[in-house]
Amino acid sequence: MKFQYDLVVIGSGLAGFTSTVFANGLGKKVAMVEKGKLGGACTWNACVPSKTLLQIGRRVGQIKKYNQNGLKLVSVNLQTENIMPYLHFVLEDISGVDDFDNLEKTGINILKGEAVFTDRHHISLNGQVVSAKHFIIATGSSPAIPPVEGLADIPYYTNETVFDIKSIPSSMIVLGGGPAGIELGLAFAWLGCKVDIIEMAERILPKDDTELSGLLLDYLNAEENLQIHVSTKAIRFQKQDNGQLKLEMQTREGKISEITAETVLVAVGRRANVAGLALEKAGVKYTARGISVNSKLQTSSLNIFAAGDVAGPIQLGMMAENRLFWQQATPACHSNRALGMTMWLG
Repeated sequence: MKFQYDLVVIGSGLAGFTSTVFANGLGKKVAMVEKGKLGGACTWNACVPSKTLLQIGRRVGQIKKYNQNGLKLVSVNLQTENIMPYLHFVLEDISGVDDFDNLEKTGINILKGEAVFTDRHHISLNGQVVSAKHFIIATGSSPAIPPVEGLADIPYYTNETVFDIKSIPSSMIVLGGGPAGIELGLAFAWLGCKVDIIEMAERILPKDDTELSGLLLDYLNAEENLQIHVSTKAIRFQKQDNGQLKLEMQTREGKISEITAETVLVAVGRRANVAGLALEKAGVKYTARGISVNSKLQTSSLNIFAAGDVAGPIQLGMMAENRLFWQQATPACHSNRALGMTMWLG
């Protein structure tokens, strides 16, 4: 059977971008499907913007510490209204390096729209049928929203919307003490925002090394604008008459307390983006955690692969690239990345 492409990659985040460029470099006929902006979550609402905020916050902290090093700052007036516009300038500057036009110049076909599988070798896209010998599903993930009473009735941010804030808020409640919650909470705290992080587990970063998690908590507890509540469950949100957002929370021992803040950030985890793909028609099995794959990242339909957040198990950009290059090949091919990718494409 003849196909239009050797490989069609659905998604342009770290996993999708890496596999598309790599396969194209091996001389395969490749297309990338993307319904939004090139770059995925890491570029637009995770790695790049959060690290930019952290860098700015670190500089603010350095200025404040000058008084501890034999210098006396008579007057310091830090104005933060231009931080978010600068952040968007950085994003646009970075995105201009690898845009759709530049990719197409290398021979990669860009197909804009939402892909829907009709069988294991075909997708429907904007009313057209696209065929391929192989597919890679790299659609990423979206913020998981916990069923906390009152949360749906108040305005809240996720990592997909928090960078649209016009100015740094005076206070923030962060639900979740994982990587996103800790990183963003610390960034806003460094920029003068009073931050409370709520984590249900007994420690922050519960999926990471216990000792390192404890060392980080000790460091964060010394931050003047940051307070972390572990072993604490969010019970109920309520918007007050003055516009402040109140959270009722409960410790594991049953103690109930309340805090208020100007804003709320939800960062409790991720859910795989599988809705709308019609994976059943392609014979691709998946669960609430994402698409099921083997050690080569093959799905239950062996010509279809899945990589990145949509396949997990660790939903971080660095892991998407790592698994693409090191887990798709047989053990005999682990030392040869190009050979491993060639085995994918046949």
